[in-house]
Amino acid sequence: MTVYAEHLIAQHELNFGKVFSQQYVLSKEASFAVTSFAPHTLQNDWVLHVGRGLEMALATDRRAGISVAVLGLAVDANGFFIDTPHLQLLLDRAKSPGALADTLEMAAGRYIFVITAPDFNRVYLDPSAMIPAVYNRETGRVAATLYLAIDDAPVIEREYSLAENAGSGGGARLAFGYTPDARVRRVMANHYFDLDAQQTVRHWPKADCDWRMEVTEHGIRERLDRVVQRHKQVMKPLISRQSPSILPITGGADSRLLLAFAKELWGDIDLFCVHANNANTRRDSGIAAQLADIAGLDLVRYNLRKDKSLQKRPKLIRRVDISERIAEGMIGDPEPQGPLKILERLALPAGGVLIRGQVTSISKAVWWRQIGINEFKRTQGTEQSAKIGVKLLMLNNPPMTSDSFYLDHYDAWVQTIPTGARCRALDLMGLEHFYSHGTGPLFSGFYHNFYMSPSCDRLIIENLSQIPPQLRADFYVNDLLMEATAPELRDVEYTRAIDNEIRVRRAPLAEAIAQIKGPQ
Repeated sequence: MTVYAEHLIAQHELNFGKVFSQQYVLSKEASFAVTSFAPHTLQNDWVLHVGRGLEMALATDRRAGISVAVLGLAVDANGFFIDTPHLQLLLDRAKSPGALADTLEMAAGRYIFVITAPDFNRVYLDPSAMIPAVYNRETGRVAATLYLAIDDAPVIEREYSLAENAGSGGGARLAFGYTPDARVRRVMANHYFDLDAQQTVRHWPKADCDWRMEVTEHGIRERLDRVVQRHKQVMKPLISRQSPSILPITGGADSRLLLAFAKELWGDIDLFCVHANNANTRRDSGIAAQLADIAGLDLVRYNLRKDKSLQKRPKLIRRVDISERIAEGMIGDPEPQGPLKILERLALPAGGVLIRGQVTSISKAVWWRQIGINEFKRTQGTEQSAKIGVKLLMLNNPPMTSDSFYLDHYDAWVQTIPTGARCRALDLMGLEHFYSHGTGPLFSGFYHNFYMSPSCDRLIIENLSQIPPQLRADFYVNDLLMEATAPELRDVEYTRAIDNEIRVRRAPLAEAIAQIKGPQ
């Protein structure tokens, strides 16, 4: 039996073990194997096949009939890196598979975990599905990306009308668990996949949660203190255990926050870098240089147009482009990526961990945009318009706000969110739709480094999301976080002019809080 990925790799004369090095397959199929993947037998005849570039911790309790595997990089709720000895300790302490799952789901990082036990066979993802999971409804196979889940050419999904366009990079987006293949569905973040029932189930936020808050400055600072401490707790073991550890610095908000959170670890980070390849990135690199100078850090500036040693032959660039598209699971014959983006990735030293700020963007309420914030302010978060939600999903242009299929699916998705967290549905939308269907598969194709966000943590997400989105969008939260960690970096301008304008024209924090009435 050969997965379709192997056919595509052979067709393009690529290196399978390299291209799919950060991926996995979970299967019970007889005689199933994947080229260069190491097989690991779990309880109940499940076999986990793992690429050579994906870290794995594996623990077993044979008396209880429990196996647990954690793939990727994860730090538990107490700040311990989850390697095999620590995972075995967590398993030995757990009173049941469910209790073990409750412990592991509060880990931070980029990971999946699999638990196989009597009457408990499940796959869980990190809070934004940065290591993705899809499942083949005909074979029961679970895999990181599409071409590992199927054995032959894709069968185009027609129920989700945008699937073919989205799958080929035509500008549309996937959502609601759909993939370009009619046989394959995606597990969304904050849902586990039940291997026995072959269905997904939401497990977070918890049913009894309450994400509203009575808005006071004390309450905001209290939540942000938890965010700061958890970032420090997460980043220390990740940076100390991975080499090289790479932190890109730009003129944006997310990388600056990560730089601030890592202040006590600046001496342990192997590379601070920025790209300066065109007018926008040169402005970015100028601001990054200011930040590095203030912090006393050595900053490597990559200029791909001037530094000939960073240039690659067009044939190699095209091979990398094809490799990444296959590894991501794109269908058809997508338009080539811009070569500069590929060269930016290849310029970095290979391996280690590349620290990104995707989930950190919750601090700015980026998925809400003004129309979502306006609805929130009008209703105090009590209403969730499907039309606004579908518009903000940006599935296509023009948006699918008059199509009942997408409106009904959005409404059904909102109904799965516990009532106490529904007022922050747009934050969960970003994690469960944008990242699960987009960033997770994309990062699976970036095999040169291991990309991850230390903000990918349920405690961090909950505490940031509880703060009303209008305060986050106006940079109050970012500024408070900077003041608490690296105040010397706070007032360096940002690349985007609008970010600087917001901070100049906004009201003082006390006035902004005074305008908010009641629990939000």
